[in-house]
Amino acid sequence: MTLVKAFAARVRAGMEDGELDERLDADAAGSMLLMLRSGLKVAARGGVSGSELRDAACLALRSRTRSR
Repeated sequence: MTLVKAFAARVRAGMEDGELDERLDADAAGSMLLMLRSGLKVAARGGVSGSELRDAACLALRSRTRSR
């Protein structure tokens, strides 16, 4: 299983559990998560602080979660 497919499977699980918006394209979201992960790794290597990395990840994920 590729990383994109693994991320997409987790997105589908989140959609089924009601944690993520069911209108999401799971494959596109899986691809976005892999890109986010790659970007965070590059930023970390470049010296970005842990709190900035966490803020960026939270912002990206918050945009994909269901409003409660």
